Amino acid sequence: MTSRIHSRSVRPSDGERGAALLEMPLFLGFAIIPLAFMILTIPTWLQGVHAANDAAAEGARAFLLSGGDPDSINRTVRATEVSNGLPVGSLTVSSAAPVAGVGNDVRITVDVTLRAVFFFDLGSFVYTGSHVERYPTYVRTPR
Repeated sequence: MTSRIHSRSVRPSDGERGAALLEMPLFLGFAIIPLAFMILTIPTWLQGVHAANDAAAEGARAFLLSGGDPDSINRTVRATEVSNGLPVGSLTVSSAAPVAGVGNDVRITVDVTLRAVFFFDLGSFVYTGSHVERYPTYVRTPR
């Protein structure tokens, strides 16, 4: 006896015809587009974080190297904005406790406002970068 193999073609039931036309836009709308916005947003966050940290560190160092000039902090913060391609005024010095003296700590805190989602003005958050620079104890005190 020979056995016959019956082949049946698999056809979708009538209720599934054209479902891909609906599934593809839904997939793009709920998965791909938010992922694309996150890919575009995260680098801008990192740029702002690094700019705030750099501005705080360089501002503290500039204050010490200038011999205690308080304007050196703002000049350094503006230079950091320019070097990072940020608009003028995007980095703000929220607190500065500079005292030029042997053994004193110079603490600079810089705030930057970052958008929650790139391209949209859906909200923002503030990142604060700070740095403490200790005035060297074995260096001549500025007069």
